[in-house]
Order: sequence, then structure tokens, then C-alpha cells
Amino acid sequence: MYYLLEYTDLAITYLIRPGQKVATGKMVLKTIVDRHEAISPNSLFNVLDDKTIPPDEMLPDTGIGLEMERPLSSTFIDIPHKNYGTRFQTVILVDNDMHAVFVERSRDNNGKWELRTHEFDIDISSNETHDFKRT
Repeated sequence: MYYLLEYTDLAITYLIRPGQKVATGKMVLKTIVDRHEAISPNSLFNVLDDKTIPPDEMLPDTGIGLEMERPLSSTFIDIPHKNYGTRFQTVILVDNDMHAVFVERSRDNNGKWELRTHEFDIDISSNETHDFKRT
């Protein structure tokens, strides 16, 4: 069984303030957890594949104009005429035994996905602390 810890979107604009898509993603994941549905990489990729565009009044005003705000506001971004959109999606699951599954999808310019999966165990028996710094 996996526990939901966090849903986030990493994009340059959202480093400043989270957008509607993060709030929507958290709500959808909370619904999955509340219903006790199985959490799998595929179920989470389905959440990340959402192309729903919020109503105009919920869109941020980042200075790029409404016509660009709309396609950029969906969780899954696909703007073919600009050759721009979601290229990577990552799901990390950790079970009760601290076994982690890291799954990443990458999309090429033709829209074809490549899947990479890494599994590992997390050792929490050590009392060591780690100070992670940006470089």
C-alpha cells in the first residue's frame, strides 16, 4: 500500500506561486486516497495527463496573454504548433516497507513516450542526517 505525500508541478512560473493545476491535482489525488483506490504509477500518470483548461477567471496573469495562458494552465501541456509541452512526468511511490518505485516517462517530439522504472529500498535505520544543498 502506498501513501500520498505530495503532488507538485515544477515549472518556472510555479516556482513563484503555485497554480490552479497544482490545487486540482491535489484534489484529484485526495479523492483517489479517500476512496481507497489502488495507487499505481498508471493511475497517477492518468492524473498527470489531464488536459482540462480552467475557466478564464481562474487563470493567472503572467503577462503572456490569455491565448497562451489557456494551454499552459492544463496539467498536461501540448502546444504542437509551438513544439512546446510536457516532456517528462515522474511518479514516486513508497510503500510501508520503505520500498520505493520511481517511474519516469519522457516524450519525444513525435509524442511517443519512453518509460523508465527504478526500484530501491530506503534505509531509515541510520541516525545520520544529511544536509542537502543546492549546487
